[in-house]
Formats: sequence, C-alpha cells, structure tokens
Amino acid sequence: MAEAWLVDENIVEVRVARLVNGRLAGIWHFPQLDSLAKLPRMGDVFCARIASISPTGAFLDLGTSGQGFMRAVKRANAKEGAIISALVVQEDGHGKLARLRLVESRETIVNGGRKPGRVSRGPDAVRTLIENAHDGDPIQIGSLSLWRRFLDLAKGAAPGLPQNARQESPDVYEREGVEAQIEQALEPLVQLPAGGRLTIETTQALTAIDVDTANARDACAVNLAAAQQIPYEIGARGLSGTILVDFARTPGRELQSRLRRELVEGGARLGLQIDAGLGRRGLIDMRLARTRSGLADRLTIAKATHSAVTWRYSYPAQSARLARRLAQHPPAGAIEVLIADGFSNWLHGEGRPVKVAIEEAAPQRLIFSHSPRFDEDWLELRTI
Repeated sequence: MAEAWLVDENIVEVRVARLVNGRLAGIWHFPQLDSLAKLPRMGDVFCARIASISPTGAFLDLGTSGQGFMRAVKRANAKEGAIISALVVQEDGHGKLARLRLVESRETIVNGGRKPGRVSRGPDAVRTLIENAHDGDPIQIGSLSLWRRFLDLAKGAAPGLPQNARQESPDVYEREGVEAQIEQALEPLVQLPAGGRLTIETTQALTAIDVDTANARDACAVNLAAAQQIPYEIGARGLSGTILVDFARTPGRELQSRLRRELVEGGARLGLQIDAGLGRRGLIDMRLARTRSGLADRLTIAKATHSAVTWRYSYPAQSARLARRLAQHPPAGAIEVLIADGFSNWLHGEGRPVKVAIEEAAPQRLIFSHSPRFDEDWLELRTI
C-alpha cells in the first residue's frame, strides 16, 4: 500500500490530503482566517460554561464557537453556570454538536469568572502531516512558508520524513488529480469498474450505500468491487457513525461474510476501524467512531449528499476556491471576478473580512461582478 501526502495553502485555508495508491483516502481542512475558524476542531481546548445539564450529559457554551456537548458530568460533579476546561474529542457534523471531555481534575474554576472561549488550538496542518505520515512516504508541499515550517518541525519530531519530500507549485492538487477526486467525493453516484454503481446518501441519522448492478450481469463481481471501493469512499468523504450497505441481489451468507471481511480489512489498510455486522436481506451494518467533520459538512451548504438534492459549495468553500484560482492565475494588471449574487452578497456582508483578505493577498487588482444568471457555484476569472 503506497501512501502519499499533498499540502497546499492559500489565504483562506490549508489542506492536507492523504492518498493511498493514488486515490484520495482522507483530507484535512485548516481555516486560516479567524472569521472562518470559529467551529471547534479536534484537539482544541476551551474554557466552557455549563449552560444546562440533561440526563445524558451537559450542553456547553463555547463563546463565539457556539455550543458543545459533554458526557459524564455527574462524575465531574459539575453545576449549571460552572466554568470548566474541556478538550474537543469529536467535531460537529450531521447536525450534532461537537463533543468535549473534561481536562481538569478540579472542574469548577469560578462561577461567572472567565468568559467562555477557545484557550488553545489543536494540531495545525504541518503538525497533522508529521503526526500521520511515515518515513518514505512521498510528500509534496505547494507552499514555501509551509515547506520551511515542515523542515523546521521535522528536524526534531520526524527527521526521516523530509527524505522523500519536496516543495511544489501551488497547483499541486490540480496536477495530481486530487481536485477532481474531491468533487467526485461530494457526488452520490460512484461508478464501479465491474460495471455496477454505488449510491451514497448521507442523512443526519446515518449513511446508506446502495449497490446496484445496473447493466452488469455478474452480481457477485459487482458486490466484491463495491466492498473494495467503499472503504475509499468512507475515507475520502469522511463518513462516520452508522453506515448501512445494501448489496445487490441479496448475497448468500457465505458471500455476505466475505464482503464483510473485505470491508473491515480494506478499512484497516486505510487506517479505518470499521465495526461491521451481518444483517438481513444482504444488509451489512457498519459503525465508525466520529472524530472529524465529514467532507460534505465542511464544503457544502446542505451538509449532506443525497441523489434528490443538488449540492453546492458553502460560501467559505467558494472563498477558498477563489483564492486558489487567483494564486494560479497568470500575472495581470486587473482581474474581473464573476460570481453569483448569493456569494457576492455574502462577501459584502458577513464574509467581508474574507473578501478583504483575498483582495490584500492578490497581486492583481480585483473587480467583482455578479449576476442572478450565474449558477450558485459559478466562478470565472477574466483578465482586464
């Protein structure tokens, strides 16, 4: 199993992608701007106020980062209004709050004392890369500043990593075909090499994966190809929680057991701990612990993929797309940025700090134009 890592950076975000055998197996997004970095992330430590206590746990006020949830408050002997230190162990997603746990033995500091808010952040992009990559893994970093930071941190933490690492141009994701794989990971339909297809639909409660033979004659071959493809889809999409797989034409018990092994072993090769059980009528019930937000949660407005719903990029994700396109654009005196009305309204309102940052980082003068005729995800650059 050949692993590789790609890192790129723009004024809006830093991305770290993990590839296995050339296929996207996971991606991390790290917002660069304070206005886009409010949500709780894995490893963040918060000064949190206990807003309310329920039979299952406590709801926490995290200040400008919203709300979180913590279990086992009875053991902490906490009270409503108490201020505690809490660590994010599970990011928000699928309509569920981020989950935190207590990090101090003396949980109550002073009622009404410190204000709720983030105390420290979890690992950044470079530390995440160093913690997850292995000696010998090819690493391409499309940013001079991140390249220098990587070399500096790797000296003490992982001296073997730089041996197969190199600095690349900012368009490294485009050249390696990763941008196309990211967009494909947001689509509900996946064509299989055996001739069938997957339909992957995510809701707040679970993810359903349907295996369809389509025009293929060999249902067994389609099912096996699906079992080999599904772990990659789980990794690329960041799926977690309950995942139900409905294989084609109700496979027998022996084949169903083989498919289950393929899913579990394929997940293990990608670093995914999949707990899979056999159900009725060909169903396999899988469960994965949720730690990071899924790809759809991070990049789309609907925050779910469904064949009946056309997904579109969220405005922060569109901002990152714009920043990447500008960084790769040939030098010009001025550039006209053509976008849809909704994105334009956001940039001139709530997202104004993002617009200012993009304009300041661009070497060219930017002229924004918008029209209701453009699709919501429309983005075009014209040299003036």
